[in-house]
Amino acid sequence: EKALISAKSEAEKATRVKSDFLANMSHEIRTPMNSVLGMAELLQVSPLNLEQQELLNILQHSSKTLISIINDILDFSKLEANKMTAEKISFQLHPFIQELTQSYKLTANEKDIEIITKLAPDTDIIVFSDSTKLHQILSNLLNNALKFTISGNITIEVTQTTLFADNCQLCFKITDTGIGIENSALP
Repeated sequence: EKALISAKSEAEKATRVKSDFLANMSHEIRTPMNSVLGMAELLQVSPLNLEQQELLNILQHSSKTLISIINDILDFSKLEANKMTAEKISFQLHPFIQELTQSYKLTANEKDIEIITKLAPDTDIIVFSDSTKLHQILSNLLNNALKFTISGNITIEVTQTTLFADNCQLCFKITDTGIGIENSALP
């Protein structure tokens, strides 16, 4: 029994060390990546020829993807340490979805895939939620859809499923014409 308690303590310590390392590493990488994104935004308002603009778009998309991966790593370490928190800020849902999909259109166009948004009229609202976490979730789903879709389309649909006094519940649905998930891999 003493050996079991000692092994558990060592495992918990190793998990804390790993989580601290992941959190520190992701913070250290995020700072220069934010600088890269900032410089790319400055370049965007300067006169560029068509080829330079396309290269800049790829740079911006790749940088945003890397920031998203870094955020995922940081969130993973927060989950392990039971320190995950959600921000509550207000943002307009429709522009949020349009901006999100816009960042994937270059990759989609290269693969000849259409990204379709279906936003119910009653979802043209101001949302009070964690836009960063929502962006991460939807980005992960879009990345997977783009990865496993060879042709066709990806549809992002947002509907309002429940309405309470001043609150509502939204349903986000991403479907694609990709290979799908084998039934044996479904929970």
